[in-house]
Amino acid sequence: MNILNHRFVLIFTVIASLCVLGRQSDKYFGWTNEKNIKSDHALTIHTDGAGYYAYLPKWFIYSDSEGFDFLKKITDDYQQPHFLSGIRIDEDYPAGIDKYYVGTAILSAPLFLINHGVNLLLFGEGDGYSKSYQLTVAFNALFFYLIGILGFIRVLRFFNLNNLVISASILMITFGTNLNFYTVYFPSFSHVFSFCLIAWFLYFSLLFGSNSKKRYVIILAFLLGIVFLVRPTNSIVLILLPFCFNSLSSFFKEVKNLVLNHKSLFFGSVLIFLFLISIQLFINYFQLGKFTFNTYNGESFSFLLNPKWKEVLFSYKKGYFIYAPIMLLSVLGSYFLFKINQFLFYGWLLLSLILLYVTSSWWCWWYGGGLGMRPFVDFLPILFLPISIMLSSLKKFYVLIILMLSFFSSFLYQVYQIQYNKNILHYDGVTKEQFSSIFLKTDDRFSWMLHFNEQFIDSNFLKIGTQYLSELGDWNGSSKSNKKILLNFETSDPIYSIEMKNSRESKDIAFRFKGEMMLTMPQSNPSFEISFYKEGEEIKKEHQYIGNRINHLNNWENFEKDFIPQIKNNDVDSIQIRLTKGYPITYIKNIEVQQFLER
Repeated sequence: MNILNHRFVLIFTVIASLCVLGRQSDKYFGWTNEKNIKSDHALTIHTDGAGYYAYLPKWFIYSDSEGFDFLKKITDDYQQPHFLSGIRIDEDYPAGIDKYYVGTAILSAPLFLINHGVNLLLFGEGDGYSKSYQLTVAFNALFFYLIGILGFIRVLRFFNLNNLVISASILMITFGTNLNFYTVYFPSFSHVFSFCLIAWFLYFSLLFGSNSKKRYVIILAFLLGIVFLVRPTNSIVLILLPFCFNSLSSFFKEVKNLVLNHKSLFFGSVLIFLFLISIQLFINYFQLGKFTFNTYNGESFSFLLNPKWKEVLFSYKKGYFIYAPIMLLSVLGSYFLFKINQFLFYGWLLLSLILLYVTSSWWCWWYGGGLGMRPFVDFLPILFLPISIMLSSLKKFYVLIILMLSFFSSFLYQVYQIQYNKNILHYDGVTKEQFSSIFLKTDDRFSWMLHFNEQFIDSNFLKIGTQYLSELGDWNGSSKSNKKILLNFETSDPIYSIEMKNSRESKDIAFRFKGEMMLTMPQSNPSFEISFYKEGEEIKKEHQYIGNRINHLNNWENFEKDFIPQIKNNDVDSIQIRLTKGYPITYIKNIEVQQFLER
């Protein structure tokens, strides 16, 4: 135990965590081997992150461009509409305005300028969006993760936690929560930057509350100003400051002392804060022609009187405790925080409740695409604190139980992360039934299965025929075949053609595909490819995937899939149905195609 408590274990934990995150980034974005990446994994700058980032090329490369007009050419050059995300372009603002706050860009500016300088030195130009700029965004997120973790370590040190507890806490907060996701996979978003700032704000708040050194006031004012510039709602972190003192009376006594006896320090700190937030005010003025902090046109806190707190915490769409189950331990840990510092516990509880209220009052309470409840990532240095204190307070046996629960929770989170990156988990949320259908499934064949609407043939349709596959390429309408059919590289895909006859009434058609299948490769996702023809010309083609209905490899499993193509029988004169084999080897038997017509 003494060896595990050595400071070198802590240093190793930090370095190892950083290396794992770096490896995840390399594997996903292909920094060292771009041949292995998918086309949708090529960008670190996208969606909301593109809005946060757009200030940098605007300031340092395209300063002569009117507004964000330069993004139209960048988008055309790279064929990436993601670069325009968050930029409002309409008849009132044809050159575009950026609704996102500027703090993330300010924090990213040093590395951006270094990279841009290297591009100018080596190539004579830089457009702000090439691969080196994408890499800089990824590296920048890892850098602020590291600085944030160092701040988190300082916070835990303040409570005299040992190296082993701190090391365990780092692993848990890094790989058991979506801090991992927003550091590695969405690095241009603001969350890892806010995580860093709030960690250090908490640390200096604790120091100020314990020894009242006046220099901390300036640091806190500066940090709070940057916190506001990155994500203004995160300024609620200020609520915790009074609770870092022994009591409210001691806090107000210190404030009174500052105002009366250290006027220059106090008002200087206030001016620092006001100067920082005024940066956004002036940027908005130059964009909109008026001084305002509200750049989110048409977006507001629509649920102030009906906050969606249950959904924020427990929904399968984006629930905080569903997609970061390790944070349930913070509920248990709050008891131990209460035991060692009741006053701080009240502040922790108050801030948590206000954070929950603010988050669940926003019109888009699930906060769009992404993994889990992302506003909570920013406050993890505070929200996770009770768990670390609990680990330090329990006896070894109970610590072991907590660590086992943490390992299982982290495993679950990593599965969710894999599912999200493989498009198995829907980017904008899932239902309870969908969540159950993909639980722990990570094979490639399950990709996109939740992105397709499930269809069901009801009593409004009448079955008009069935075709059975008896031999490879041999379809018949009389009897089902239990014969096993092998589909490999040498065999042709089974094809069934239907000739459609004109009818006096135009009615919807539908199909039901049934049978048994055995897959041998995890990425294999066979499908029924349905092509519709009119006078010899293909007018529509769709795939109905079957492989994602097969849960286990090397086992026979039944499948059934309904398909309503929204096509009338008189719209086509022939239909071709092809059973694609996926990745061979695939085995099939008892294959049947049922044809339906609207009653």
